[in-house]
Amino acid sequence: MNPEVLFLNAVVGVALWLTVCWLTASVSHRTPQLESWGPALQGIALAWALFGVFRCDLDEIPDSITHFEGAKYVASLLADHDYGEYWRQLGGGNQGYQFMLGTGLWMFPASSRLINMLTACVGFYATLLLLEHCCSYRNNRPAPSWLVACTVTLPTFLWWSCNINKESWVLLGIVLMQRAVLGVLPDKENQRFFLAGAVGLLVVGFLRPHIAMAWLFGICGSIVVTTRNLKVGVLCCVAIVGLCAAIPFWRPDVAQILSETSLLEAMNQGYEVRVGQDIGASAIQRGGQILPFATGLEVLFFRPLPQDIYNAAMWFAGIEIWAVTAWCVIGCVASRASLRPLANPPLLAALLAILALSFFFSYMPYLGYMVRQRLQAYPAIITLASLVWSQSRGWINATDASTTQRQSANREKVLRRTGAVGSHLHGA
Repeated sequence: MNPEVLFLNAVVGVALWLTVCWLTASVSHRTPQLESWGPALQGIALAWALFGVFRCDLDEIPDSITHFEGAKYVASLLADHDYGEYWRQLGGGNQGYQFMLGTGLWMFPASSRLINMLTACVGFYATLLLLEHCCSYRNNRPAPSWLVACTVTLPTFLWWSCNINKESWVLLGIVLMQRAVLGVLPDKENQRFFLAGAVGLLVVGFLRPHIAMAWLFGICGSIVVTTRNLKVGVLCCVAIVGLCAAIPFWRPDVAQILSETSLLEAMNQGYEVRVGQDIGASAIQRGGQILPFATGLEVLFFRPLPQDIYNAAMWFAGIEIWAVTAWCVIGCVASRASLRPLANPPLLAALLAILALSFFFSYMPYLGYMVRQRLQAYPAIITLASLVWSQSRGWINATDASTTQRQSANREKVLRRTGAVGSHLHGA
């Protein structure tokens, strides 16, 4: 690489690292539960950035090769002033990600290692926001080490976010969407959280529309059920309809398939084709017919099973999900008497999102692909586990939106009556 370009890459890398340090300090300072974790989080952020820089070579990651080559093609179109062909590259999913990445490469000649570092920093910030999101429901006790370990140091997050794939950007969008639930809780800045949710919806809808639809179902469903607010319900319906209307533009191939057959038939056909292309022992072995939702829940929370494991990486993935599932189950059993999902926005949002995502996971063909895609469900699973465990230990803050709204309405009525009586006596 040209020495000047190499120097510019180094300068941008240092600037990127300083930005991550500032963001980490900002989150730890504004979150009482994370103040004592500030130095440790800075060290973890450095580890993420270094892992992104020194990770395995680009040639060992096939999807990264595809994205990088597609991005270089988009950058070449801009360099040749071929704007007509350039705009024809705009689309959703992988094509949209390559369009975005190629535009960035045209603006700045970044190396593959700098792009790895950028995606690693984005992935770390997403997990940091997830950690802050889980702490938002707890009292002011310092965040426990197991919660930190299951967010900013989870192996799945670290491995799949530190390369040129789009997982880190999707994860950031999902966590931003999830923060919209905080807007219905008491003593929260509603507009800020709803704006973050809208930005997250745009990111995930652009890169993975079906995942955005699943998460939007969970978040909007929880807000509508718990608040029973007609205005909020209308806005949620508009968001869902808008995302559905955008699918033919972002993913015309998906729109064409759905116009010719039903969703279930399309999913079954896609599963059969992809399983038939499998090489080796990575196909997910199923004992019988696929049951939508039920099969997906089993895949989400338990796979890979011990008999599915064929290498060391699968052992890590298995131990990881078994530990998180055990955490969920123990918390649910311990706090079953105090859980009220229909009155708890974050809990209901996590449950509905898991249910919606389980439909797509019912048709996952390979274990490796499933482990990578489970990154998109982990924010809901970890939030669920954190909520039920904190509830069982008495560490939870008030999250009953309907109760707090009724209390606020009653206080306003009392104040109005008091004001009316006071003005009457003053006039007398």
